Amino acid sequence: MVGNDPKAVALHVEITKQGDFVRALKAKKAEKTTVDFEVKKLLDLKRQYEKLAGTPYVAPASKESKSKEKADKPKEAKKEAKPKEKSPKPAKEESSSGVKKITRLGLEANKDTDLPEWYSQVITKGKLVLYYYT
Repeated sequence: MVGNDPKAVALHVEITKQGDFVRALKAKKAEKTTVDFEVKKLLDLKRQYEKLAGTPYVAPASKESKSKEKADKPKEAKKEAKPKEKSPKPAKEESSSGVKKITRLGLEANKDTDLPEWYSQVITKGKLVLYYYT
């Protein structure tokens, strides 16, 4: 709100009431023509305020919008955090004693976590495919 001009203050209060009324209509899912008519009134009031005060009307932040902003921030942070990638584990097999041991195949990729890379390593290490440059 700009200054202590009583007309600007009264117009500000009227804009706030009209805005609440429009929100209530939208919440009740009123007919589009009714909502459009009330929105037009609200916009006219805002134009009058701008002419009177010399600055555009800025709605004060409501308590609900502030709490929504605070609630949204942690969610955004969670979305941005990427899960850690697992490093490829060497292939393991279980011996007769029940203890897992590392195979001597020389595979770096794990079949369960990175099947395409594992398959590529199997066919090259098994000499099923030879890569060479001409």
